[in-house]
Amino acid sequence: MKGRRKKEEGRSGATAPFVAGAAAPACPLPSSFFLLPSFRVRAWNRDADYPLFCEWWAAHGSLAPACARLPDCGLVVEAGGAPALAAWLYQDNSCGVGWLAWFVGKPRCRDAARALPVLLGAADEVMRSQGRHTLLALTGKRGLGRALARHGYSREHTETQYWRILQW
Repeated sequence: MKGRRKKEEGRSGATAPFVAGAAAPACPLPSSFFLLPSFRVRAWNRDADYPLFCEWWAAHGSLAPACARLPDCGLVVEAGGAPALAAWLYQDNSCGVGWLAWFVGKPRCRDAARALPVLLGAADEVMRSQGRHTLLALTGKRGLGRALARHGYSREHTETQYWRILQW
């Protein structure tokens, strides 16, 4: 029975594959998710974080998306207890695909670039916890696109879309 149960769970005890229409928590981050000692990932707080991120987008010369367009699953990487980088994970309810978009880093902050692998790891963890298989990253910034490529994403569209199949 043990061998059969393990086989049904899939490789390395992974969760069951994504089931279209199944309800899942919006942003199930493990409470102690750390990839590097100086960084911590948390879900965003719509009321407290949105004004700060609007300031960041403005400082980068970008328009902020309307708050209503941002999903509940916003990932914020903190460095030294202060936000350094954020992005939002959209999750399709009909297939196992997610989109990571609206990346914004604290202006003139070296930790923002160093936080990218932490943010991508957190997004992977959210996706895996829900049995999802493909994560798209949307950006119009070439530098961010090159960084995504260094972290295993494949360039698909000439301007904005990078994608990666999650490994189980």
